[in-house]
Amino acid sequence: MNEFKKATKNTTLLLIAIICLLSVLFVLALTGEIRIIPKESPKTAEKETTESIAGNYEFYEFAEPNINMVYDLKINNDNTATINIDGFQTLKRIKAKIEKSNNKYNIIYDENLSEFEEKSYQKGDTLFTIYKVNNEIYTSWNKIQPLLEENKKDGIYFKEATTNVVIGKYEQKSETYSPYYHSIIEINNETGNTIDFKIDTTHGLDIDHVNLGSLKGTAKMVNSNTYVFEENEAKITFEFSNNKLKISENYKDDINPYGGHGVYFAGEYNKE
Repeated sequence: MNEFKKATKNTTLLLIAIICLLSVLFVLALTGEIRIIPKESPKTAEKETTESIAGNYEFYEFAEPNINMVYDLKINNDNTATINIDGFQTLKRIKAKIEKSNNKYNIIYDENLSEFEEKSYQKGDTLFTIYKVNNEIYTSWNKIQPLLEENKKDGIYFKEATTNVVIGKYEQKSETYSPYYHSIIEINNETGNTIDFKIDTTHGLDIDHVNLGSLKGTAKMVNSNTYVFEENEAKITFEFSNNKLKISENYKDDINPYGGHGVYFAGEYNKE
């Protein structure tokens, strides 16, 4: 019994001591002598951004006899991207999200931006993955597959798009051959994959023997500097380089259906 009373007394004294200590701490906290610092929550990792790879990229494929495929990739700073694919029986306009994992960027399908129904991809599908090695962009294909079998393995495909503004007026004339030999080409609209053009040409030996030619249309991109206009059995190729334009043309029976006798558009033009 004495042991029990002794233990009870000790417990009571301990409780009293604890209560006194808590009371003192409470008073000190109220008076500002002790500041209670809340535990910091773990810092969340900063959101990965695509700033290091933001830009415009392109990839071009060609298969015989005359099949082209052009891939345009625009990567934004806000973890989004747009993808345009144009070519044989293909026109795709895609909005994508970008997720970074282990220094690789997964291009994730988000939304169809074209007027045509998209059945190839579902929201959340990984279209392909890109990553940098020695400042080169490598691609691992997934839901999007290239045209050529040889391009389906991991490798360097997308290159930074060259800036080549082609809008403007281009002129070709010859003062030595004839003052009545004169051609003007106007490029008045440039999208990511097409240009709108108008050609007016005059060919003649003298004022009494002049033939005219004219054509207005839209040419499709086949690579970053080359566009092609095709209609019926006519094909006109536009090649841009350093403020110059080179035109080549192919017609059935070598007869230009867009001009009079002896009229042609081919040649080199200088930008005004």
